[in-house]
Amino acid sequence: MECIRHPLPGERSLPTLVRVPWLAWLEKRREGTLIRAVVRADASWLVRTGTYVAALTGLLWAGLTNYLFFHAAVEGFSVVVAALVYVLASCTYRYTNDDLLLFIGQAHVVIAALDFLHLLSYQGMEVLAASCPNTSAQLWIVGRYLSGLAFLALPFFINRRIPHPLILAGLVALASLFLWAIFVGKIFPSCFAPPVGTTRFRILSELAIIAMVATGAVLLRARRAQVDAALYRSLMVAAACIVGSELCFTARYDAHGVVNIVGHILKLAAYNALLQGVVMKGLKQPFDSIFAKLQASAVRDPLTGVYNRHGFRLAAQHEMNAASQRGSGVATLMADLDNFKRVNDTFGHQAGDEVLKQFASILTASVKPTDTVARLGGDEFVVLLPGAGLDEAQAVADRIKRSTRAWIQSARIAAGIDVSVGVVVWSPSMRADIDALVHEADEAMYAEKEAKRGGRKR
Repeated sequence: MECIRHPLPGERSLPTLVRVPWLAWLEKRREGTLIRAVVRADASWLVRTGTYVAALTGLLWAGLTNYLFFHAAVEGFSVVVAALVYVLASCTYRYTNDDLLLFIGQAHVVIAALDFLHLLSYQGMEVLAASCPNTSAQLWIVGRYLSGLAFLALPFFINRRIPHPLILAGLVALASLFLWAIFVGKIFPSCFAPPVGTTRFRILSELAIIAMVATGAVLLRARRAQVDAALYRSLMVAAACIVGSELCFTARYDAHGVVNIVGHILKLAAYNALLQGVVMKGLKQPFDSIFAKLQASAVRDPLTGVYNRHGFRLAAQHEMNAASQRGSGVATLMADLDNFKRVNDTFGHQAGDEVLKQFASILTASVKPTDTVARLGGDEFVVLLPGAGLDEAQAVADRIKRSTRAWIQSARIAAGIDVSVGVVVWSPSMRADIDALVHEADEAMYAEKEAKRGGRKR
């Protein structure tokens, strides 16, 4: 009996005719597993799509039935997200060192303050004495101007150190100047004039804001390789939503009309993109950075940056296991600075630290990236050369000596010291463990030291 199976879309085709019964059964099980995976993926997509459709329908219904509640909810959400962006960006900066993220946070906390005043001054809220459609519209435009300027400036803060207090002070000063022009000087142009509605100044302002955001997006796209992928996608989605939102507000519309509702929904989408790309990134990245630093501190020497004793043992065990499988050897070099104590006694321990760091750099530069350099303690260093034989290991040892002695001749604090290197090669046929390997390399190194002393005595 023939069992004919047609591959699923995207699946690599298998032999069409399967004559062995247990193979036919196995094929049916595999096909069933693939179908269940496709069904689960489709179900997940349907749930997300249904959620978005339900949220959009709910927002439209809220805007049409109780616009004041709808407006307060949208503006309140944007204020909370902007505040979260600032708190996370500023509190996690010492872990992320992300100046772009910090600038986004600083800009949005100032924008959040203006949006909050816009919310309180909205007609019907009855919170501010100056509540009226024009004041609310002026505060809206001021917030959008800052948003457009911030987006336009974003590309210039990529991979660049910025004076954080000065930037924040400048943003606060600009916002304060706008507020003075609205509430005190009363010189800010009118943005809403009943019964006409939206004024020409507001329409031109919305178009100028669109131009700033679009230009910022184009400049950001040109430097996308320098930005975190998730953050870049979120910023581009936010830019598209901001442009769509501002286009809605360029029309001469009823303050509570459908176009206004759509504009606010697009603003909500822009801040949701910030929530996903900035806030969630800010929550995750510091912990990743912390754990990476903790992991590195467990195996790295804090002074020189090379592996410490624990890191060396892990690397050595890994290389010895790999060499056993390949049937090759692992060369080990034990390197030590002769008369290093003289540096500490003459120039101090800080100078000694500089000598150790320079010696670690010489060792690292003398070997391949796949080799391992570690500091066991004091001025004792060890080098692992996977797959190297005795001749290659001796050549590396000679290169280390030449580079170290060339540096000693040019460095005043290193005068009078020298380097000794012991070389041993481990093979899978040997029963020596890591400790025995290090001991043999240490013995070879001290034999070289003794040979130097004997030569000087002679």
